[in-house]
Amino acid sequence: MPTRTLSREEVYQYIVDVIRSGEYIQADDELTMECPNCGNVGHFNVNIKKCKYNCFKCNNGGSFPGQALADAKNWRIMVRGISSDASRKPEEKAFALCSLASTPLIAILSAPIPPAFTTAMIEYVQAKNIYQYCLSRGVTPGQIKEYRVGYKNLDLRAWFPYWDKFGEVVYQQGRAIVGSVQPKTISEGENLPLFGRHIKVLYNTVVLVEGIFDHLATPFSYSLQGSNITTHQLEQLKYDGVKKAFVFMDPDAGIQGKRICQKLGLYGIKGYLVVMPQQAHKDPADIGVETMTKIVKCLMNDNHVRPQIIYVLEG
Repeated sequence: MPTRTLSREEVYQYIVDVIRSGEYIQADDELTMECPNCGNVGHFNVNIKKCKYNCFKCNNGGSFPGQALADAKNWRIMVRGISSDASRKPEEKAFALCSLASTPLIAILSAPIPPAFTTAMIEYVQAKNIYQYCLSRGVTPGQIKEYRVGYKNLDLRAWFPYWDKFGEVVYQQGRAIVGSVQPKTISEGENLPLFGRHIKVLYNTVVLVEGIFDHLATPFSYSLQGSNITTHQLEQLKYDGVKKAFVFMDPDAGIQGKRICQKLGLYGIKGYLVVMPQQAHKDPADIGVETMTKIVKCLMNDNHVRPQIIYVLEG
């Protein structure tokens, strides 16, 4: 907790950092977050339309300084992804906007526990169940925060958003956490992105896996979000200068893996299908990050000259 009252400029930068981290609750134009002065969680409000902030506990309030007041739309870009389509390059218009962005789990769970017998309490409990489910699948608390894993619509799904360089959520996939919820996955967005590319762009050599949980367990990877690779995904790999790709498919998708390698070849990318006979009934998410890290490290260190099927006998 700070020992002095922060300046408007410091508060402004703090609010920007919180918005980028997703650790806030939003209701229309009002954001609620931890107060940078007194540390109170539920009483520091930011109005992104009026560009004002106020803590109802310590009475620290004011307006955003200088340029922020004249450029409030930038706040709307960061928070809601509302930006001028005319300012985008053609390659940045590939995705359709999602119908409704999910709320980050960490924002829900870091807020005060809501009263019982309310919709907010149901949302809180479900968000906590989704958080625990992600942990059980090997996702770390740091990844839950970094990837802004979210919750929406009273739905028992873990929602994984994908955002562009403007901070706008342009795609998201919902993964059911219980078997009775069907379909298992729901995708919102026009084209499937290389999931993980919004976090870190990889060059020269990448690992391609099927699911998002596979990606989270596998270093240097992108998720194809299925057992196929789209033209858009291929163009992204080519644009980034990828020369080599190791393709990990689920045990029942060997034929699809071969087809992916063939498509990679058409784009000048050497594709290597990786088969793990010892782990015949497991995908990367089931194998786990420790073993997948060892496997990927070995693959990266070997000098593979031509496209081939690689058999990994032990992790």
